[in-house]
Amino acid sequence: MSGDSSTTRELSGALNRVCAEAGSNTPDFILGGFLAASLEAFDAATRAREQWYGVRLEPGQGRVSSERAAQLVFEALGLASVCWENLSGAGEFQSELAAKAGRDLLEALGYEVPEGYRERPVEPGSGAGGARPS
Repeated sequence: MSGDSSTTRELSGALNRVCAEAGSNTPDFILGGFLAASLEAFDAATRAREQWYGVRLEPGQGRVSSERAAQLVFEALGLASVCWENLSGAGEFQSELAAKAGRDLLEALGYEVPEGYRERPVEPGSGAGGARPS
């Protein structure tokens, strides 16, 4: 994409319009080619990174906030607390242990644990619509 001649021409033209080539006394078409090649190298590096991590990033795909990540994790934990075929025979829900698992998961994913989710247990069955730890 970035190494094609139209990209080089556009970059060269932009450099020429603002006299950006004057500082190095390098013709704009050489600088345009350099920038196009740099974009191509960057594209290759990001593809290699995606392959290394086993992910595919798409435009507009961003990382959710720590608050939203915590909300999703703790809602899932709350829902998981009632995912039993025989709920009455499931025993007692260990809310402190579930909350620790949620905090550990957030940290393992690289998120900071938001203030409202620190040292608080998970409310069993709290999977609907934004329930915070109780």
